[in-house]
Amino acid sequence: MAKEHKLHPRLLPVDCGKCYAACCRGPGRVLFISQEEAEAKGLETQALGTLHYLKMHEDGTCWYLDTYENKCTIYENRPEKCKQFDCRDYADSVGMLDHIVVEGQKRLLGK
Repeated sequence: MAKEHKLHPRLLPVDCGKCYAACCRGPGRVLFISQEEAEAKGLETQALGTLHYLKMHEDGTCWYLDTYENKCTIYENRPEKCKQFDCRDYADSVGMLDHIVVEGQKRLLGK
């Protein structure tokens, strides 16, 4: 059972050096974006009815993720929704927050 944290997940340390690109991969990780923002940034999208989202590979991985390096290839030009994503919120919602916090604490303490 996961520990109860008194702090909001965004206040807990996280080990960004071991990022697994949770924001960019997996089925269901659809990032809706306005067509205006996509066009202004020159990003490819796909449509779901009248909604647009960043283009994805068949496995649900973002088109712009370098899966070898686990890095965003458009990081400097990424959509606002990408900038707002915080893996601690995601980890909290799927029960992985304890793992991310422990790894983050190790990194901060130099262990």
